[in-house]
Amino acid sequence: MVVTIAIIVSRSVVFENYLIPIATVVAASLILLYLRRSVVEVAADERDRLVGGKAALLTIQIYA
Repeated sequence: MVVTIAIIVSRSVVFENYLIPIATVVAASLILLYLRRSVVEVAADERDRLVGGKAALLTIQIYA
């Protein structure tokens, strides 16, 4: 999605059409907002929890 937006914006600027990049960024932002709201729960596996636990333990050990 980012590459598509970059292509559209760069081609529009080359052709000196400045309304298309603004519309593209607004449309992409609305799509991203919709997709983020449609996510119900974040999937995490055991490895994520293990890495997070180790990071928290090391942080406590360093600052304690």
